[in-house]
Amino acid sequence: MFVADFGNCTIRRIGVATAEVTTLAGSPGHFGSADGTGASTPPPAWAVTTLAGRAGDSANVDGSADVARFSYPHSLDLDGAGHLFVADTGNDTIRQIDLATNVVSTLAGTGLPGDSDGTGILAAFNGPEAIAHDGAGHLFLAYFGNHAIREITAATGEVTTFVGAPQHAGVVLGPLPAGINSPGGVAMTPAGELLNRRERAAGRPLRRARQRGRPGVTQRSSSWG
Repeated sequence: MFVADFGNCTIRRIGVATAEVTTLAGSPGHFGSADGTGASTPPPAWAVTTLAGRAGDSANVDGSADVARFSYPHSLDLDGAGHLFVADTGNDTIRQIDLATNVVSTLAGTGLPGDSDGTGILAAFNGPEAIAHDGAGHLFLAYFGNHAIREITAATGEVTTFVGAPQHAGVVLGPLPAGINSPGGVAMTPAGELLNRRERAAGRPLRRARQRGRPGVTQRSSSWG
């Protein structure tokens, strides 16, 4: 397990079998953006490079890695097919990086805050924070300001509201869309459940049990685990 240790300015690794924690890169308590070799403890050391964008230069620009710009990118996930997806919080967009070419494009979002569903630049987000890919071509996005979890079809950029109702906070269990209050990070399990890292009002994980419209799946529901 890998951890972005925000307060210590480091990337940490946790051995799941042993619970051993090591620092892969960064210097605890020291801010910076320099590339180089991390002082991993224990070795081997990990090399740190900038994939796209330029440190300290905030903007909303698609293009090649050296040209592209982001604004406070918050989280990312891989699809297993050579694409890296980025929740670009400051730009209110979801960005895609083709790892074969290092070209950055905008998958969805107008670049202005909002909560509308739609396809590509017709959809709107408000400070997207966390993103997870389900391995089947769908992204799930959580951000606490809109009290909803959104679903994005990666092939088309179509955005729909998966859990909750934007701007309407509430803890409602049962068949989706149900209700949610200030969702945080999200992650997919091998069993196809979508877990919410935190719900600020309830402090419990949200589970996505099943989603209709996919092979072998007949219903959607949320429950606490």
